[in-house]
Amino acid sequence: MCAMESGTAGDIRGSAIRIIIRLALGEYTAAGPRGNILELESRVAWATVGNELQNEGYMMVSPEEYANAYGLPLDSVIDRMEGAGSLFALVFRSGGQTLVLVPLEEKEEREGLGPIPE
Repeated sequence: MCAMESGTAGDIRGSAIRIIIRLALGEYTAAGPRGNILELESRVAWATVGNELQNEGYMMVSPEEYANAYGLPLDSVIDRMEGAGSLFALVFRSGGQTLVLVPLEEKEEREGLGPIPE
């Protein structure tokens, strides 16, 4: 079992929802077997949430890059998102275009900003 397949997918989902609310990025839809797929209403919101998750230490990549990083077939990655619901995905759809980001398994630990100067 991969790290993203445990409680971490829920942690990332929670972080993404907080980002959407905090930055007032509009509506989103939770889909997938475990609510693990967040579909955003605009490309700007999708890109912003992906960037903010990166700032929190989650390396967000395409499903193809995820498959290459872990030596998996793309179908296996898609099944983790859509079948098992064990992999978080951030999605934007418009016309015939679908953009998807998923997190790599390792979260980069980031240092806090430190205390507020007096």
